Amino acid sequence: MEVEEVVRRAVSLQEALTIILLSISFTGYLFPRQAHVEDGYEYDFIVVGSGTSGSVIAARLTENKHFKVLVVEAGGEPPLQCITAALIPFTANSFIDWNFTSQNDAYTLKCRKDGVLRMIQGKVLGGSSCSNYMFYNRGSPQDFDQWAKISGDDTWKWENVLPYFKKSERLQDQEILRSPDGVFHGTEGYVKVSREVSNDTDGYLRSFKELGYPVIADINGDKFQGYTQTMYTVGDNYRQSAAYCFFPPAQNRPNLHLLKNSLVTKITFNKSKRVNGVQIVIDNKKEVNVRVRKEVILSAGTINSPKLLMLSGIGPKEHLKSLNIKILNNLPVGKNFQDHVVVPTLIQMEKTNIPIKPRNPNIYPFITVTGFVALNESQKFSDYEVQIYILPHDSDIPLQYFAYDFKYKRDISEIFREKRESRNVSLGLLMNLHPKSRGEVLLRSGDYKDPPLIYTGAFSEQDDIDNSVAYVKDYLRVLNTEYFKSVNATLVDLTNGRCGRFDLDSTDYWRCYSLCMMNTAFDFIGTCALGTVVDSKLRVKGVRGLRVADASVIPLGLSGNVHAPAMMIGEKVSDMIKNKYK
Repeated sequence: MEVEEVVRRAVSLQEALTIILLSISFTGYLFPRQAHVEDGYEYDFIVVGSGTSGSVIAARLTENKHFKVLVVEAGGEPPLQCITAALIPFTANSFIDWNFTSQNDAYTLKCRKDGVLRMIQGKVLGGSSCSNYMFYNRGSPQDFDQWAKISGDDTWKWENVLPYFKKSERLQDQEILRSPDGVFHGTEGYVKVSREVSNDTDGYLRSFKELGYPVIADINGDKFQGYTQTMYTVGDNYRQSAAYCFFPPAQNRPNLHLLKNSLVTKITFNKSKRVNGVQIVIDNKKEVNVRVRKEVILSAGTINSPKLLMLSGIGPKEHLKSLNIKILNNLPVGKNFQDHVVVPTLIQMEKTNIPIKPRNPNIYPFITVTGFVALNESQKFSDYEVQIYILPHDSDIPLQYFAYDFKYKRDISEIFREKRESRNVSLGLLMNLHPKSRGEVLLRSGDYKDPPLIYTGAFSEQDDIDNSVAYVKDYLRVLNTEYFKSVNATLVDLTNGRCGRFDLDSTDYWRCYSLCMMNTAFDFIGTCALGTVVDSKLRVKGVRGLRVADASVIPLGLSGNVHAPAMMIGEKVSDMIKNKYK
């Protein structure tokens, strides 16, 4: 199928899904009904955002029947895309996405149509757990030991956060549960986690073992490096979004009040800098002021949490001053933006015309292998992660990602289309797990309706470019293994000659390639960082009664993806709050 036809079909199907799903609720029965809230209403706690962390907090706080909790969510109920794993491609650029884009930095993304990144963030109950790629990996112990060091609080050490990872989890892999690694997993949590075991991964795993890498069953157990069959937040044929997992057990609690399609526009404070409530716009028309007795917990995500803090007068002094926003507290809100920058590689594998067997739409749409690698074998944390998608010949779904979701230029998408004709392909997404580059999130204006300015800072540090080149070269050693040679594996130049002035496989070529083809893993963190914006209890510094609890508080790049740690943060802060107000 031609690239234009794939894009047209994707747009048409997404529009059809939107019309159908806005008129029919497939999941509404799972969630609390819309609360009735008037000006002056008062709650013990107000949770701003029902994303990956916010959904956890809402469910856990309302376990205490004496806590009256209001949850305010800008989006609506999760549609079919949020529970059907195969519909990942139809979550981006849709009504359940904030549709943020990065600012054009003029030196990266030359292979994209408009030189910007799609910064996918869920605008729906469950937030980005409704639109992410469902990979479940927690990171390494060293990540969390660093959090403890930064915050001066040992409760953030690995040994102390592991129980919170386990609390959310219900692992459905009996092989792992029966193994020594079983003790690292939960079996009674709300979030079902599974692993697809497929013979299609055998050749890949053999190849990495041939190169000397460990091949392990569980990347979330006692070992944190090696290649493995991927764990997903998919269970019983459904995507395990935070909303799908945490709201149904709580939906009938009389102390849980949920406002959907409602936006908090400002957090308000009294003269002593204690939070006294929030301003809310309900259904884009009704404005109310809601008071809080105990605390506001901000869980709006790495982009919207700093935006709301700055609109409320908490942020960099000079930036707020330039927008005529009254300054309540001068903090580096919005700074320290970090992400896992992805460099994609495409390898042609075996030639075949065997008809493709349709996959169950309720399981992960592709077979994958995940690798966590340290170039120094004695190092305890990984340098890079690679997600390997084993794609069948002539499949249009991966082409849709390239041409529609990620908006690569037409000729690049056309190369992808050509190279997968009558050949299976391997798409490797490599990411530097610990970048030095930093970006920032700024306000566009003092108007809450305006989207923020997002400067990713990607590859702004030379070390990050050099490291990415080293990681790509290390990964591509797989081309020299027995299995890859047996299928005549061939590396594809996705830039279509844009880096042709350099010798293929030279350092300069891969620098050029990385800058041109880079993408995002949507692992946005750091804009309300632990230690600088919030203290070890996640309380915003310099004010009282306000916490931030989402991925924005993560201070440093993780040796894994952000989804599982964001749930852990929700679990941990809920216990902090419940213990304070016993």
